[in-house]
Amino acid sequence: MPSIVLPEDKEQVSREPLAEGKYNFEILGAEFGQSQGGTDFMELALREVNESRRIWTKLYFSPAAGWKIKSLLKAAECEVTAGEKMDINDEYVTSNLVGKKVSCDVEVEEYNNKQRNTVKRFSVAEPF
Repeated sequence: MPSIVLPEDKEQVSREPLAEGKYNFEILGAEFGQSQGGTDFMELALREVNESRRIWTKLYFSPAAGWKIKSLLKAAECEVTAGEKMDINDEYVTSNLVGKKVSCDVEVEEYNNKQRNTVKRFSVAEPF
């Protein structure tokens, strides 16, 4: 007969959006996909370091949105060379981004009648 030791109850982490402002986050991982219009994207999972709140943000692989990916890489202190093609895939994320701490300017937006957080820009993490 199977058995299990049940874990202690944890305090529930709020699901309400964070207030607008600047926060430090740990990068948890990323999933890759493609928009309906055919643009590749990376959906980044982030955990706020003080309250453990999680947010997700999509970064699109397009010339117009390349600045945001570049700012993420610089914030995570990855080597970045302007004009150089980079292959950003699962292996790159695991090796260079997961576990890194970055600072994010967070705003609140409404989507499908619900409020959610959106990351406007990345920068090097603030001292703790």
